[in-house]
Amino acid sequence: MGISNAEQIIWATSLSANDASEKENVGAVRVEDNTTYGRRKYVYVQNADAAVTISRYDAVAWDRASYLKKVTSDYSDTSLQLPAGVALNTINPSYYGWILVAGYAEVINQDGGGDVVTGDSLVLGSVDGRVNREASGTGPTVTLLGIADVIDVGTYTCSGYVRCGGAV
Repeated sequence: MGISNAEQIIWATSLSANDASEKENVGAVRVEDNTTYGRRKYVYVQNADAAVTISRYDAVAWDRASYLKKVTSDYSDTSLQLPAGVALNTINPSYYGWILVAGYAEVINQDGGGDVVTGDSLVLGSVDGRVNREASGTGPTVTLLGIADVIDVGTYTCSGYVRCGGAV
């Protein structure tokens, strides 16, 4: 867990961590101000899957079997009603890393099943690790991951405001 030096918390890991062993307490919450994207909230998690790697910028869901201590990008392992956030880096099977749970995500993997438009609701998609859209002005039929901002920041990616971890 981070160490406070009275001015700031000094964390044992970077936000791009892909740790073979637990270096922070699972569930540790980290809030940082980014000069470009504003305040963002992160949670240190474990990949619940022993065989599937979570890719950088994958949308991840809480694993119900772990009582919401682990995440997965394999949606067959969880529920579409439990979006957790966006992986900041690759997290190998059973490894540990950080996810963005609240704030602006400059890249989120999308499933390419529909053109995401600014203001659309972002929800966990039908493709593992990817978000799908529900059109702005319509109520989401599953739990919201966030709101789209910029579409097509790359091949099958978008950016948006993640809202899984409450206010930042």
